[in-house]
Amino acid sequence: MIKDSYLNKVKYMLKQSGYRNSCKREYILKVLLKSTLYICAQEIKNKIYKDFNIKISLATVYNQLELLESFSIVKSLILPKKRKKVYVINRIF
Repeated sequence: MIKDSYLNKVKYMLKQSGYRNSCKREYILKVLLKSTLYICAQEIKNKIYKDFNIKISLATVYNQLELLESFSIVKSLILPKKRKKVYVINRIF
């Protein structure tokens, strides 16, 4: 239930800013809400396909993550050794 209220809060906030609801954005958020650790965009894409049987392009994942990060819904971190950007849901925004 917490996940549903979080998703509704995010949807409402984005709608108030002029963004339409997106099912792919919702799948990205669901994957991030399930994950307790930082996760890269490729892993998000793979989990969406595995868990929901939905194909999504990596570009779409990156675009949505960028949007979510601009609203502080998602936080990112760059791992210098792996040269990889990873994401986690910001549970307090």
